[in-house]
Amino acid sequence: MADNWPVGAPIEDLDTPALILDIDVAQRNIDKMADFFADKPCTLRPHFKNHKCTTLMKRQLVREAVGVTCAKLGEAEVCVEAGITDVLIANQVVGERKIRRLLDLLPKAIVRVAVDDPGNVRELSELASQAGQTIGCLIEVEIGMKRCGVRHSVLMEDDDERNSVTRESIGDLVGTRRFIEDAGLPVAIVSGGGAGTYDLTGTIPGMDELQAGTYVTMDWRYQKTRPEFELALSVMTTCISAQEPNRGVLDVGVKGVGAEFGPPIVRDRPDISP
Repeated sequence: MADNWPVGAPIEDLDTPALILDIDVAQRNIDKMADFFADKPCTLRPHFKNHKCTTLMKRQLVREAVGVTCAKLGEAEVCVEAGITDVLIANQVVGERKIRRLLDLLPKAIVRVAVDDPGNVRELSELASQAGQTIGCLIEVEIGMKRCGVRHSVLMEDDDERNSVTRESIGDLVGTRRFIEDAGLPVAIVSGGGAGTYDLTGTIPGMDELQAGTYVTMDWRYQKTRPEFELALSVMTTCISAQEPNRGVLDVGVKGVGAEFGPPIVRDRPDISP
C-alpha cells in the first residue's frame, strides 16, 4: 500500500477511487468557525463524527475549541488514545461492558456522557462508585427534533424558516436550564446545536457550547445552507466505461460517495448529472 500512495505524489498519480482532502480549504473552514466564536460567551465543541480524524480534530482544538463531541464510546476511545483530554459523548452509554470501558478512560481525560433515563444513571453511578470514579453527565433534553422522521432544522434552506425553528428548539433547551436553576440547582453546561445553525445557536444566551461538525470538510448538502464554508472533501474516481455518448460508469459505488442526501455533485462540472 505504501508504494501505491507515496507521500508528495501528484494528485493525478493517485489510484482511484481516492478520498481527497484539501487541507488548506479545511484549515480556512476551521479558522472561519473559530473566528466567529473568538468573542462569544458560547464556546465551540466540534463533533468528531464528521471526519473521525484526530489530526483534524487537533487543528480544531488549537483554534478556540474547548474539547471534542463524540457520537459513541468507540470514538471517545480513539480521541483519548490520541491525547485529547476533554470529551463529551453526546449519546447514552448503556450496559456494564461499555460503562467499564468508559471508566477506563477517566484517568486519562475528562469524559462526560448524555443521560435521559434514571436506570442508566443508577447503573453509571453504581459502577463508577465501585471503581472510585465520578462520571460527568449531561441530561439530554428532547426539543422536538426526534431525529427520526422529522425535518432537521440545520438542513432547512430557507433562512427565516431555519432561524424560526432553531429559536423555538433552543428556546426549549435554555428554558429547561432556567427551570432547573429556578429550582435551586446549578447548571454548569448547556451543549447542543450544529454547524447549520452555528451563527444563531452560538449567540443565544444560556448556551455554553456549540457542537458543530460538518463545517471542517463540508458537503454539497450543507453548503446549500452554509455557503460561507468551502468544500474540502471530495472523491476522485476514474471513468471505466463509456459505451454511450451521454453515459459513463465510474470505479466507485453509491456507498463510496455517501449518497444519504441524494446523488453527489460532480465537482466543477455543473453540466454533468450523476
